[in-house]
Amino acid sequence: MTTSNGNGHTHDVLVIGGGPAGSTTANLLAHAGHDVLVLEKEVFPRFHIGESLLPIDLPIFERLGVKLDYKDFIRKDGAEFIDERTGAKATFVFREGLEGTPKNAYQVERSRFDHHLLKQAEARGAKVRYGVRVQEMAVEDDAVRVDTSAGVIHARYMVDATGQDAFMARSNRTVQPLKGFGCVAVFRHYDGLAPEIFEELTASGEFVDAQGLALPEEARVVRAAPASGEPVVTDGPFPEAKEFLAGFWIIDVESAARAHQIAARVSAAPGKGGVPMNMPIELRQVMSKPPEDL
Repeated sequence: MTTSNGNGHTHDVLVIGGGPAGSTTANLLAHAGHDVLVLEKEVFPRFHIGESLLPIDLPIFERLGVKLDYKDFIRKDGAEFIDERTGAKATFVFREGLEGTPKNAYQVERSRFDHHLLKQAEARGAKVRYGVRVQEMAVEDDAVRVDTSAGVIHARYMVDATGQDAFMARSNRTVQPLKGFGCVAVFRHYDGLAPEIFEELTASGEFVDAQGLALPEEARVVRAAPASGEPVVTDGPFPEAKEFLAGFWIIDVESAARAHQIAARVSAAPGKGGVPMNMPIELRQVMSKPPEDL
């Protein structure tokens, strides 16, 4: 029998999974003086979905010795939920939350955020091994034996922080799916805006807002019924439509020339391989009043 470090060492705690749950566990235990080893099957940074944090997370980050700032992550002051079936909306402003709780949260890029947390666990004394996949585990008399792609590891305790992979549950065949739950999550990321452009427009106060829009096949066309005036809803453009509005910006500038200058810079933003996309940018003025002829 061999161990991953070749000397028969038994760790206090073995943590499987280097996501936020695993790195938090490792951070606190290592900070308390325990011998902790984290095994992560991926090599960080790696892509992961789930970027939205809540204000109650901030005291936890402080306890972990993790500092977040606006330069690395986007400040979030609230959230809005929309029921697409009824159009009902619910808005939650964090500063109006429970007394004593933080007034803001952050929207994070998980690849960088997760790596940041795991590096902080290392800084507090945890050992981290990337690219190591756990294969099997067995409880022995005085330790947990874990077979991995890098050898056999022993620990007094093992923490399963594999999230949806559910290593322990799947190994013991105790996974119980929620049949008929009918929950589907869809996500989309937009990029292409050079950071220096965003920083410049934010600093100058010219950047007001930016929104990405759903694809054409998700669009709906609404007309009023001739007799009743009730809404008549039909499908939007065909999915194979070659041109559609993918999103929009709102900028507040002093002249049309300045708007043209910004549009030209955005058009030349780097695409695949760093080659300028030179995509057409359509400019429209936000009206303060209806045109004279309406």
